[in-house]
Amino acid sequence: MNLNFWLARLLFPFVIAAGVMGYSFMQAKHETRDRAYPFPVASVNSTLDDTDLPAMVFGERASTARHWRLDNATSAWALENSEGDEFMRLTAKTTGDAKSARVHYEIEAPKGPDHDKLEKHFKQNSAMVDSYKAALAEQVDAALTRRPFNMANIMGAVTRGSLSQLGMMGATMRKAAAGYQQERDDNIERAYERQSNR
Repeated sequence: MNLNFWLARLLFPFVIAAGVMGYSFMQAKHETRDRAYPFPVASVNSTLDDTDLPAMVFGERASTARHWRLDNATSAWALENSEGDEFMRLTAKTTGDAKSARVHYEIEAPKGPDHDKLEKHFKQNSAMVDSYKAALAEQVDAALTRRPFNMANIMGAVTRGSLSQLGMMGATMRKAAAGYQQERDDNIERAYERQSNR
């Protein structure tokens, strides 16, 4: 067998992985878009008010999330920490009339002392934020179309969000390794200085 065959065989998994990742990135944009429905806006608002966050994505926080109507057009869900402080707010805003409705999803940093820090965090982690928006959109779509929540429908956004977190973890680990190396170099330098001062 020639070299080209073995190279192609070695590279094949990487080509497939790159294709899957590319498809996931394209799908992620679609999964976070506004969605339109041929239902009266009042009916869509009623469904929003009865919809919980998907436990498959939000875990136990889905059952403890605070859920209320902000105004006539907006339903909100708040994720809170163990002290009861809100750290993420998801909203679904409707526009439409008696024949059709459109739903727009957002994730916001709640007002409070940590607002600026949270807002910066959300901007730096936009892919993860998009995966949460996609999860809420899928949950609402499932409720409106009377079908089960389907994780496959948001896999692009979830994959993109997960990959972004892996990249951040890698950067954090490199920074920690560089700090460890610097500390080690400093310790060696101090040891040499002590040795030479004797």
